[in-house]
Amino acid sequence: MKATIFRGSKTPVLAIVAAAAFLLSAAVPALAGNTVTQEVTCPTSGRTASLSDLSLANIVYAGTDQVRPGTVALAAADLTCTGNGWNVTVLASSFSYSGTGSDPVLTAANLALTSAAVPAVVSGQGINPTKGPKVVTTSGALDTGRKVIQAQTNAGQGSYSQALGLSLTIPAYSPAGTYTTTITSTITAGP
Repeated sequence: MKATIFRGSKTPVLAIVAAAAFLLSAAVPALAGNTVTQEVTCPTSGRTASLSDLSLANIVYAGTDQVRPGTVALAAADLTCTGNGWNVTVLASSFSYSGTGSDPVLTAANLALTSAAVPAVVSGQGINPTKGPKVVTTSGALDTGRKVIQAQTNAGQGSYSQALGLSLTIPAYSPAGTYTTTITSTITAGP
């Protein structure tokens, strides 16, 4: 490029600046503003707790007390998005009896929690060693509600599983028949 400079004239300087600006604008890509907005909503399911896969072996009539171990799986979830913490209790109802005997002897106190495993994450927030979800109670008769798992504030936002060990004591000479109880799991807000 050949530039002619005339004294006292600003035209050549302006021409050079305009040419440089044009060349730079062609070499630099144009920037456009892009905005992404994402809304996070809470599910409507809230908190849930359930028990499944209860297993206890049958017992044969005997003249001595018999103890049958068993297991049950607990599933607990907090999908409220509040971070308020929660806890789960388990409780057995009185046994109902169906059979030919006249004096059924099983009560809810005959069914006991014998162990509570460390909870496992199914989905969601990980387990915090201090805040949980964590084991609370590992044993006791289920005629009283037993708190088996809890999460402190800002912990336990997700779904978790926990294995619970059970033991059913059948007193000596218990009438033959079918004994039925309902084990209820209840999840409530707050540790």
